Amino acid sequence: LLATLTHGFPQFPTSPMSAQQPAIVKP
Repeated sequence: LLATLTHGFPQFPTSPMSAQQPAIVKP
């Protein structure tokens, strides 16, 4: 899940917040 979020949105660092946020986030 984290890998998908970070891969789709490299702008967001690997942090707990990113994991909590849905796949659809502001670019």
